[in-house]
Amino acid sequence: STNLHALTTVKLPEDLQGHYTIRKAPSDNSLSTVEAGFYALSLLEPDNDFSPLLNAFDRMIEFQIAQMPPGVFEKNYLNK
Repeated sequence: STNLHALTTVKLPEDLQGHYTIRKAPSDNSLSTVEAGFYALSLLEPDNDFSPLLNAFDRMIEFQIAQMPPGVFEKNYLNK
């Protein structure tokens, strides 16, 4: 829609690294939606602390890894 052209564009720095260790991403600097939201909010509102978003996200990832059978995380996600 041409209405979208009127919206302000926000571009995240290209050197950001994601924490989402249990997904296969097309590039090293691919971000999850939560991570992209965290960085965008942090850039738009630098006086606010949005770290609870990443803290909860990291705990979710740790929980998901803990639920995997032995060896699955190591086989599929480490050193990839």
